[in-house]
Amino acid sequence: MTHRNCEQQLVHDQAWRQALKSRFPKIFPARCEIAVSEGWLPLLTELCEQLQGLADAGEGQPEAVEVKQKFGELRLYCRLVGGPSKEIATRVREHAGGVTIDVGQDSAFDKIIDEARRRSLRTCETCGDAGQLCEVREVVTVRCTRHAQR
Repeated sequence: MTHRNCEQQLVHDQAWRQALKSRFPKIFPARCEIAVSEGWLPLLTELCEQLQGLADAGEGQPEAVEVKQKFGELRLYCRLVGGPSKEIATRVREHAGGVTIDVGQDSAFDKIIDEARRRSLRTCETCGDAGQLCEVREVVTVRCTRHAQR
C-alpha cells in the first residue's frame, strides 16, 4: 500500500468512526476510541441502537470507555450513568482493574452486549460478511474466506 493509499484509508477510517460517534453521542464520549475495523460497523450500529433504546426507556445511559477487538471478539467496555443502581459491572470492572468480579450478567445491557459479542465471532471484521475465527499474522481475528489470507 502506498503512502497516499494509507492516508486515504486513515481518513476513511476516521470518517466512519466519527459518524458513529456523532450518531450516538451519549454512548460515545469524545475520549472513547473505537478500535475495530469497518466490517463490524453494522454490528456496532445495531448494538448502539439497542443500548440507546434501553437508555431512552429510563434504564440509565451506557457510556463507552473502550471499543476493541480481543481474541476475535467485539469488546465494548462501558459504564452506566444514572438510572437504576445496577452497573454493567463485568465490563467496567474488567476494564478498570484488570479483574472480573462476577456479580451476574443479568441486566438487559449485558444481554445485548453479549449477543453482539457472540455475533462478532462469526462476522468478518474487515467486510462484515460471514466469517470464522482465524489467525492472521499471529493475531486472532474473524475473517471471511476472502480476507483470511490477508
